[in-house]
Amino acid sequence: MDVLHSGSLIDGAEEFMSRNRPTLDEVLGAACETYSVDPDEISFPRSLRAQRVYCYLCSRWAREPLTAIGNRIGLPSGDVDSMSRSVAQGRLRFPSLRDDLDLLTVRIAERVMLRKRNWGVSR
Repeated sequence: MDVLHSGSLIDGAEEFMSRNRPTLDEVLGAACETYSVDPDEISFPRSLRAQRVYCYLCSRWAREPLTAIGNRIGLPSGDVDSMSRSVAQGRLRFPSLRDDLDLLTVRIAERVMLRKRNWGVSR
């Protein structure tokens, strides 16, 4: 897919993320950074946007069970699934959400690359 013409960086990053799975903490850190939320406050109601994108991106790329994703932020697996689905549907309709997801994609990829460099893993 030509990312420049599709308008979505998140779709273009699919291959990289499938070979270099981000950790739950990497996704959480990027979500908290993007929405100016302290990771210890991710379960607070004012952190709903960060929770939703965290659930969506972890479900899409981390390939962890919904229970593990939810446990990290204090949510049951059903809520993780519901939030993930709402972001998946919303990214098609809301340009600001697409922009947020593109920014998060860059931040997550950067964290993955730093982890790989620090561990001395080359791919």
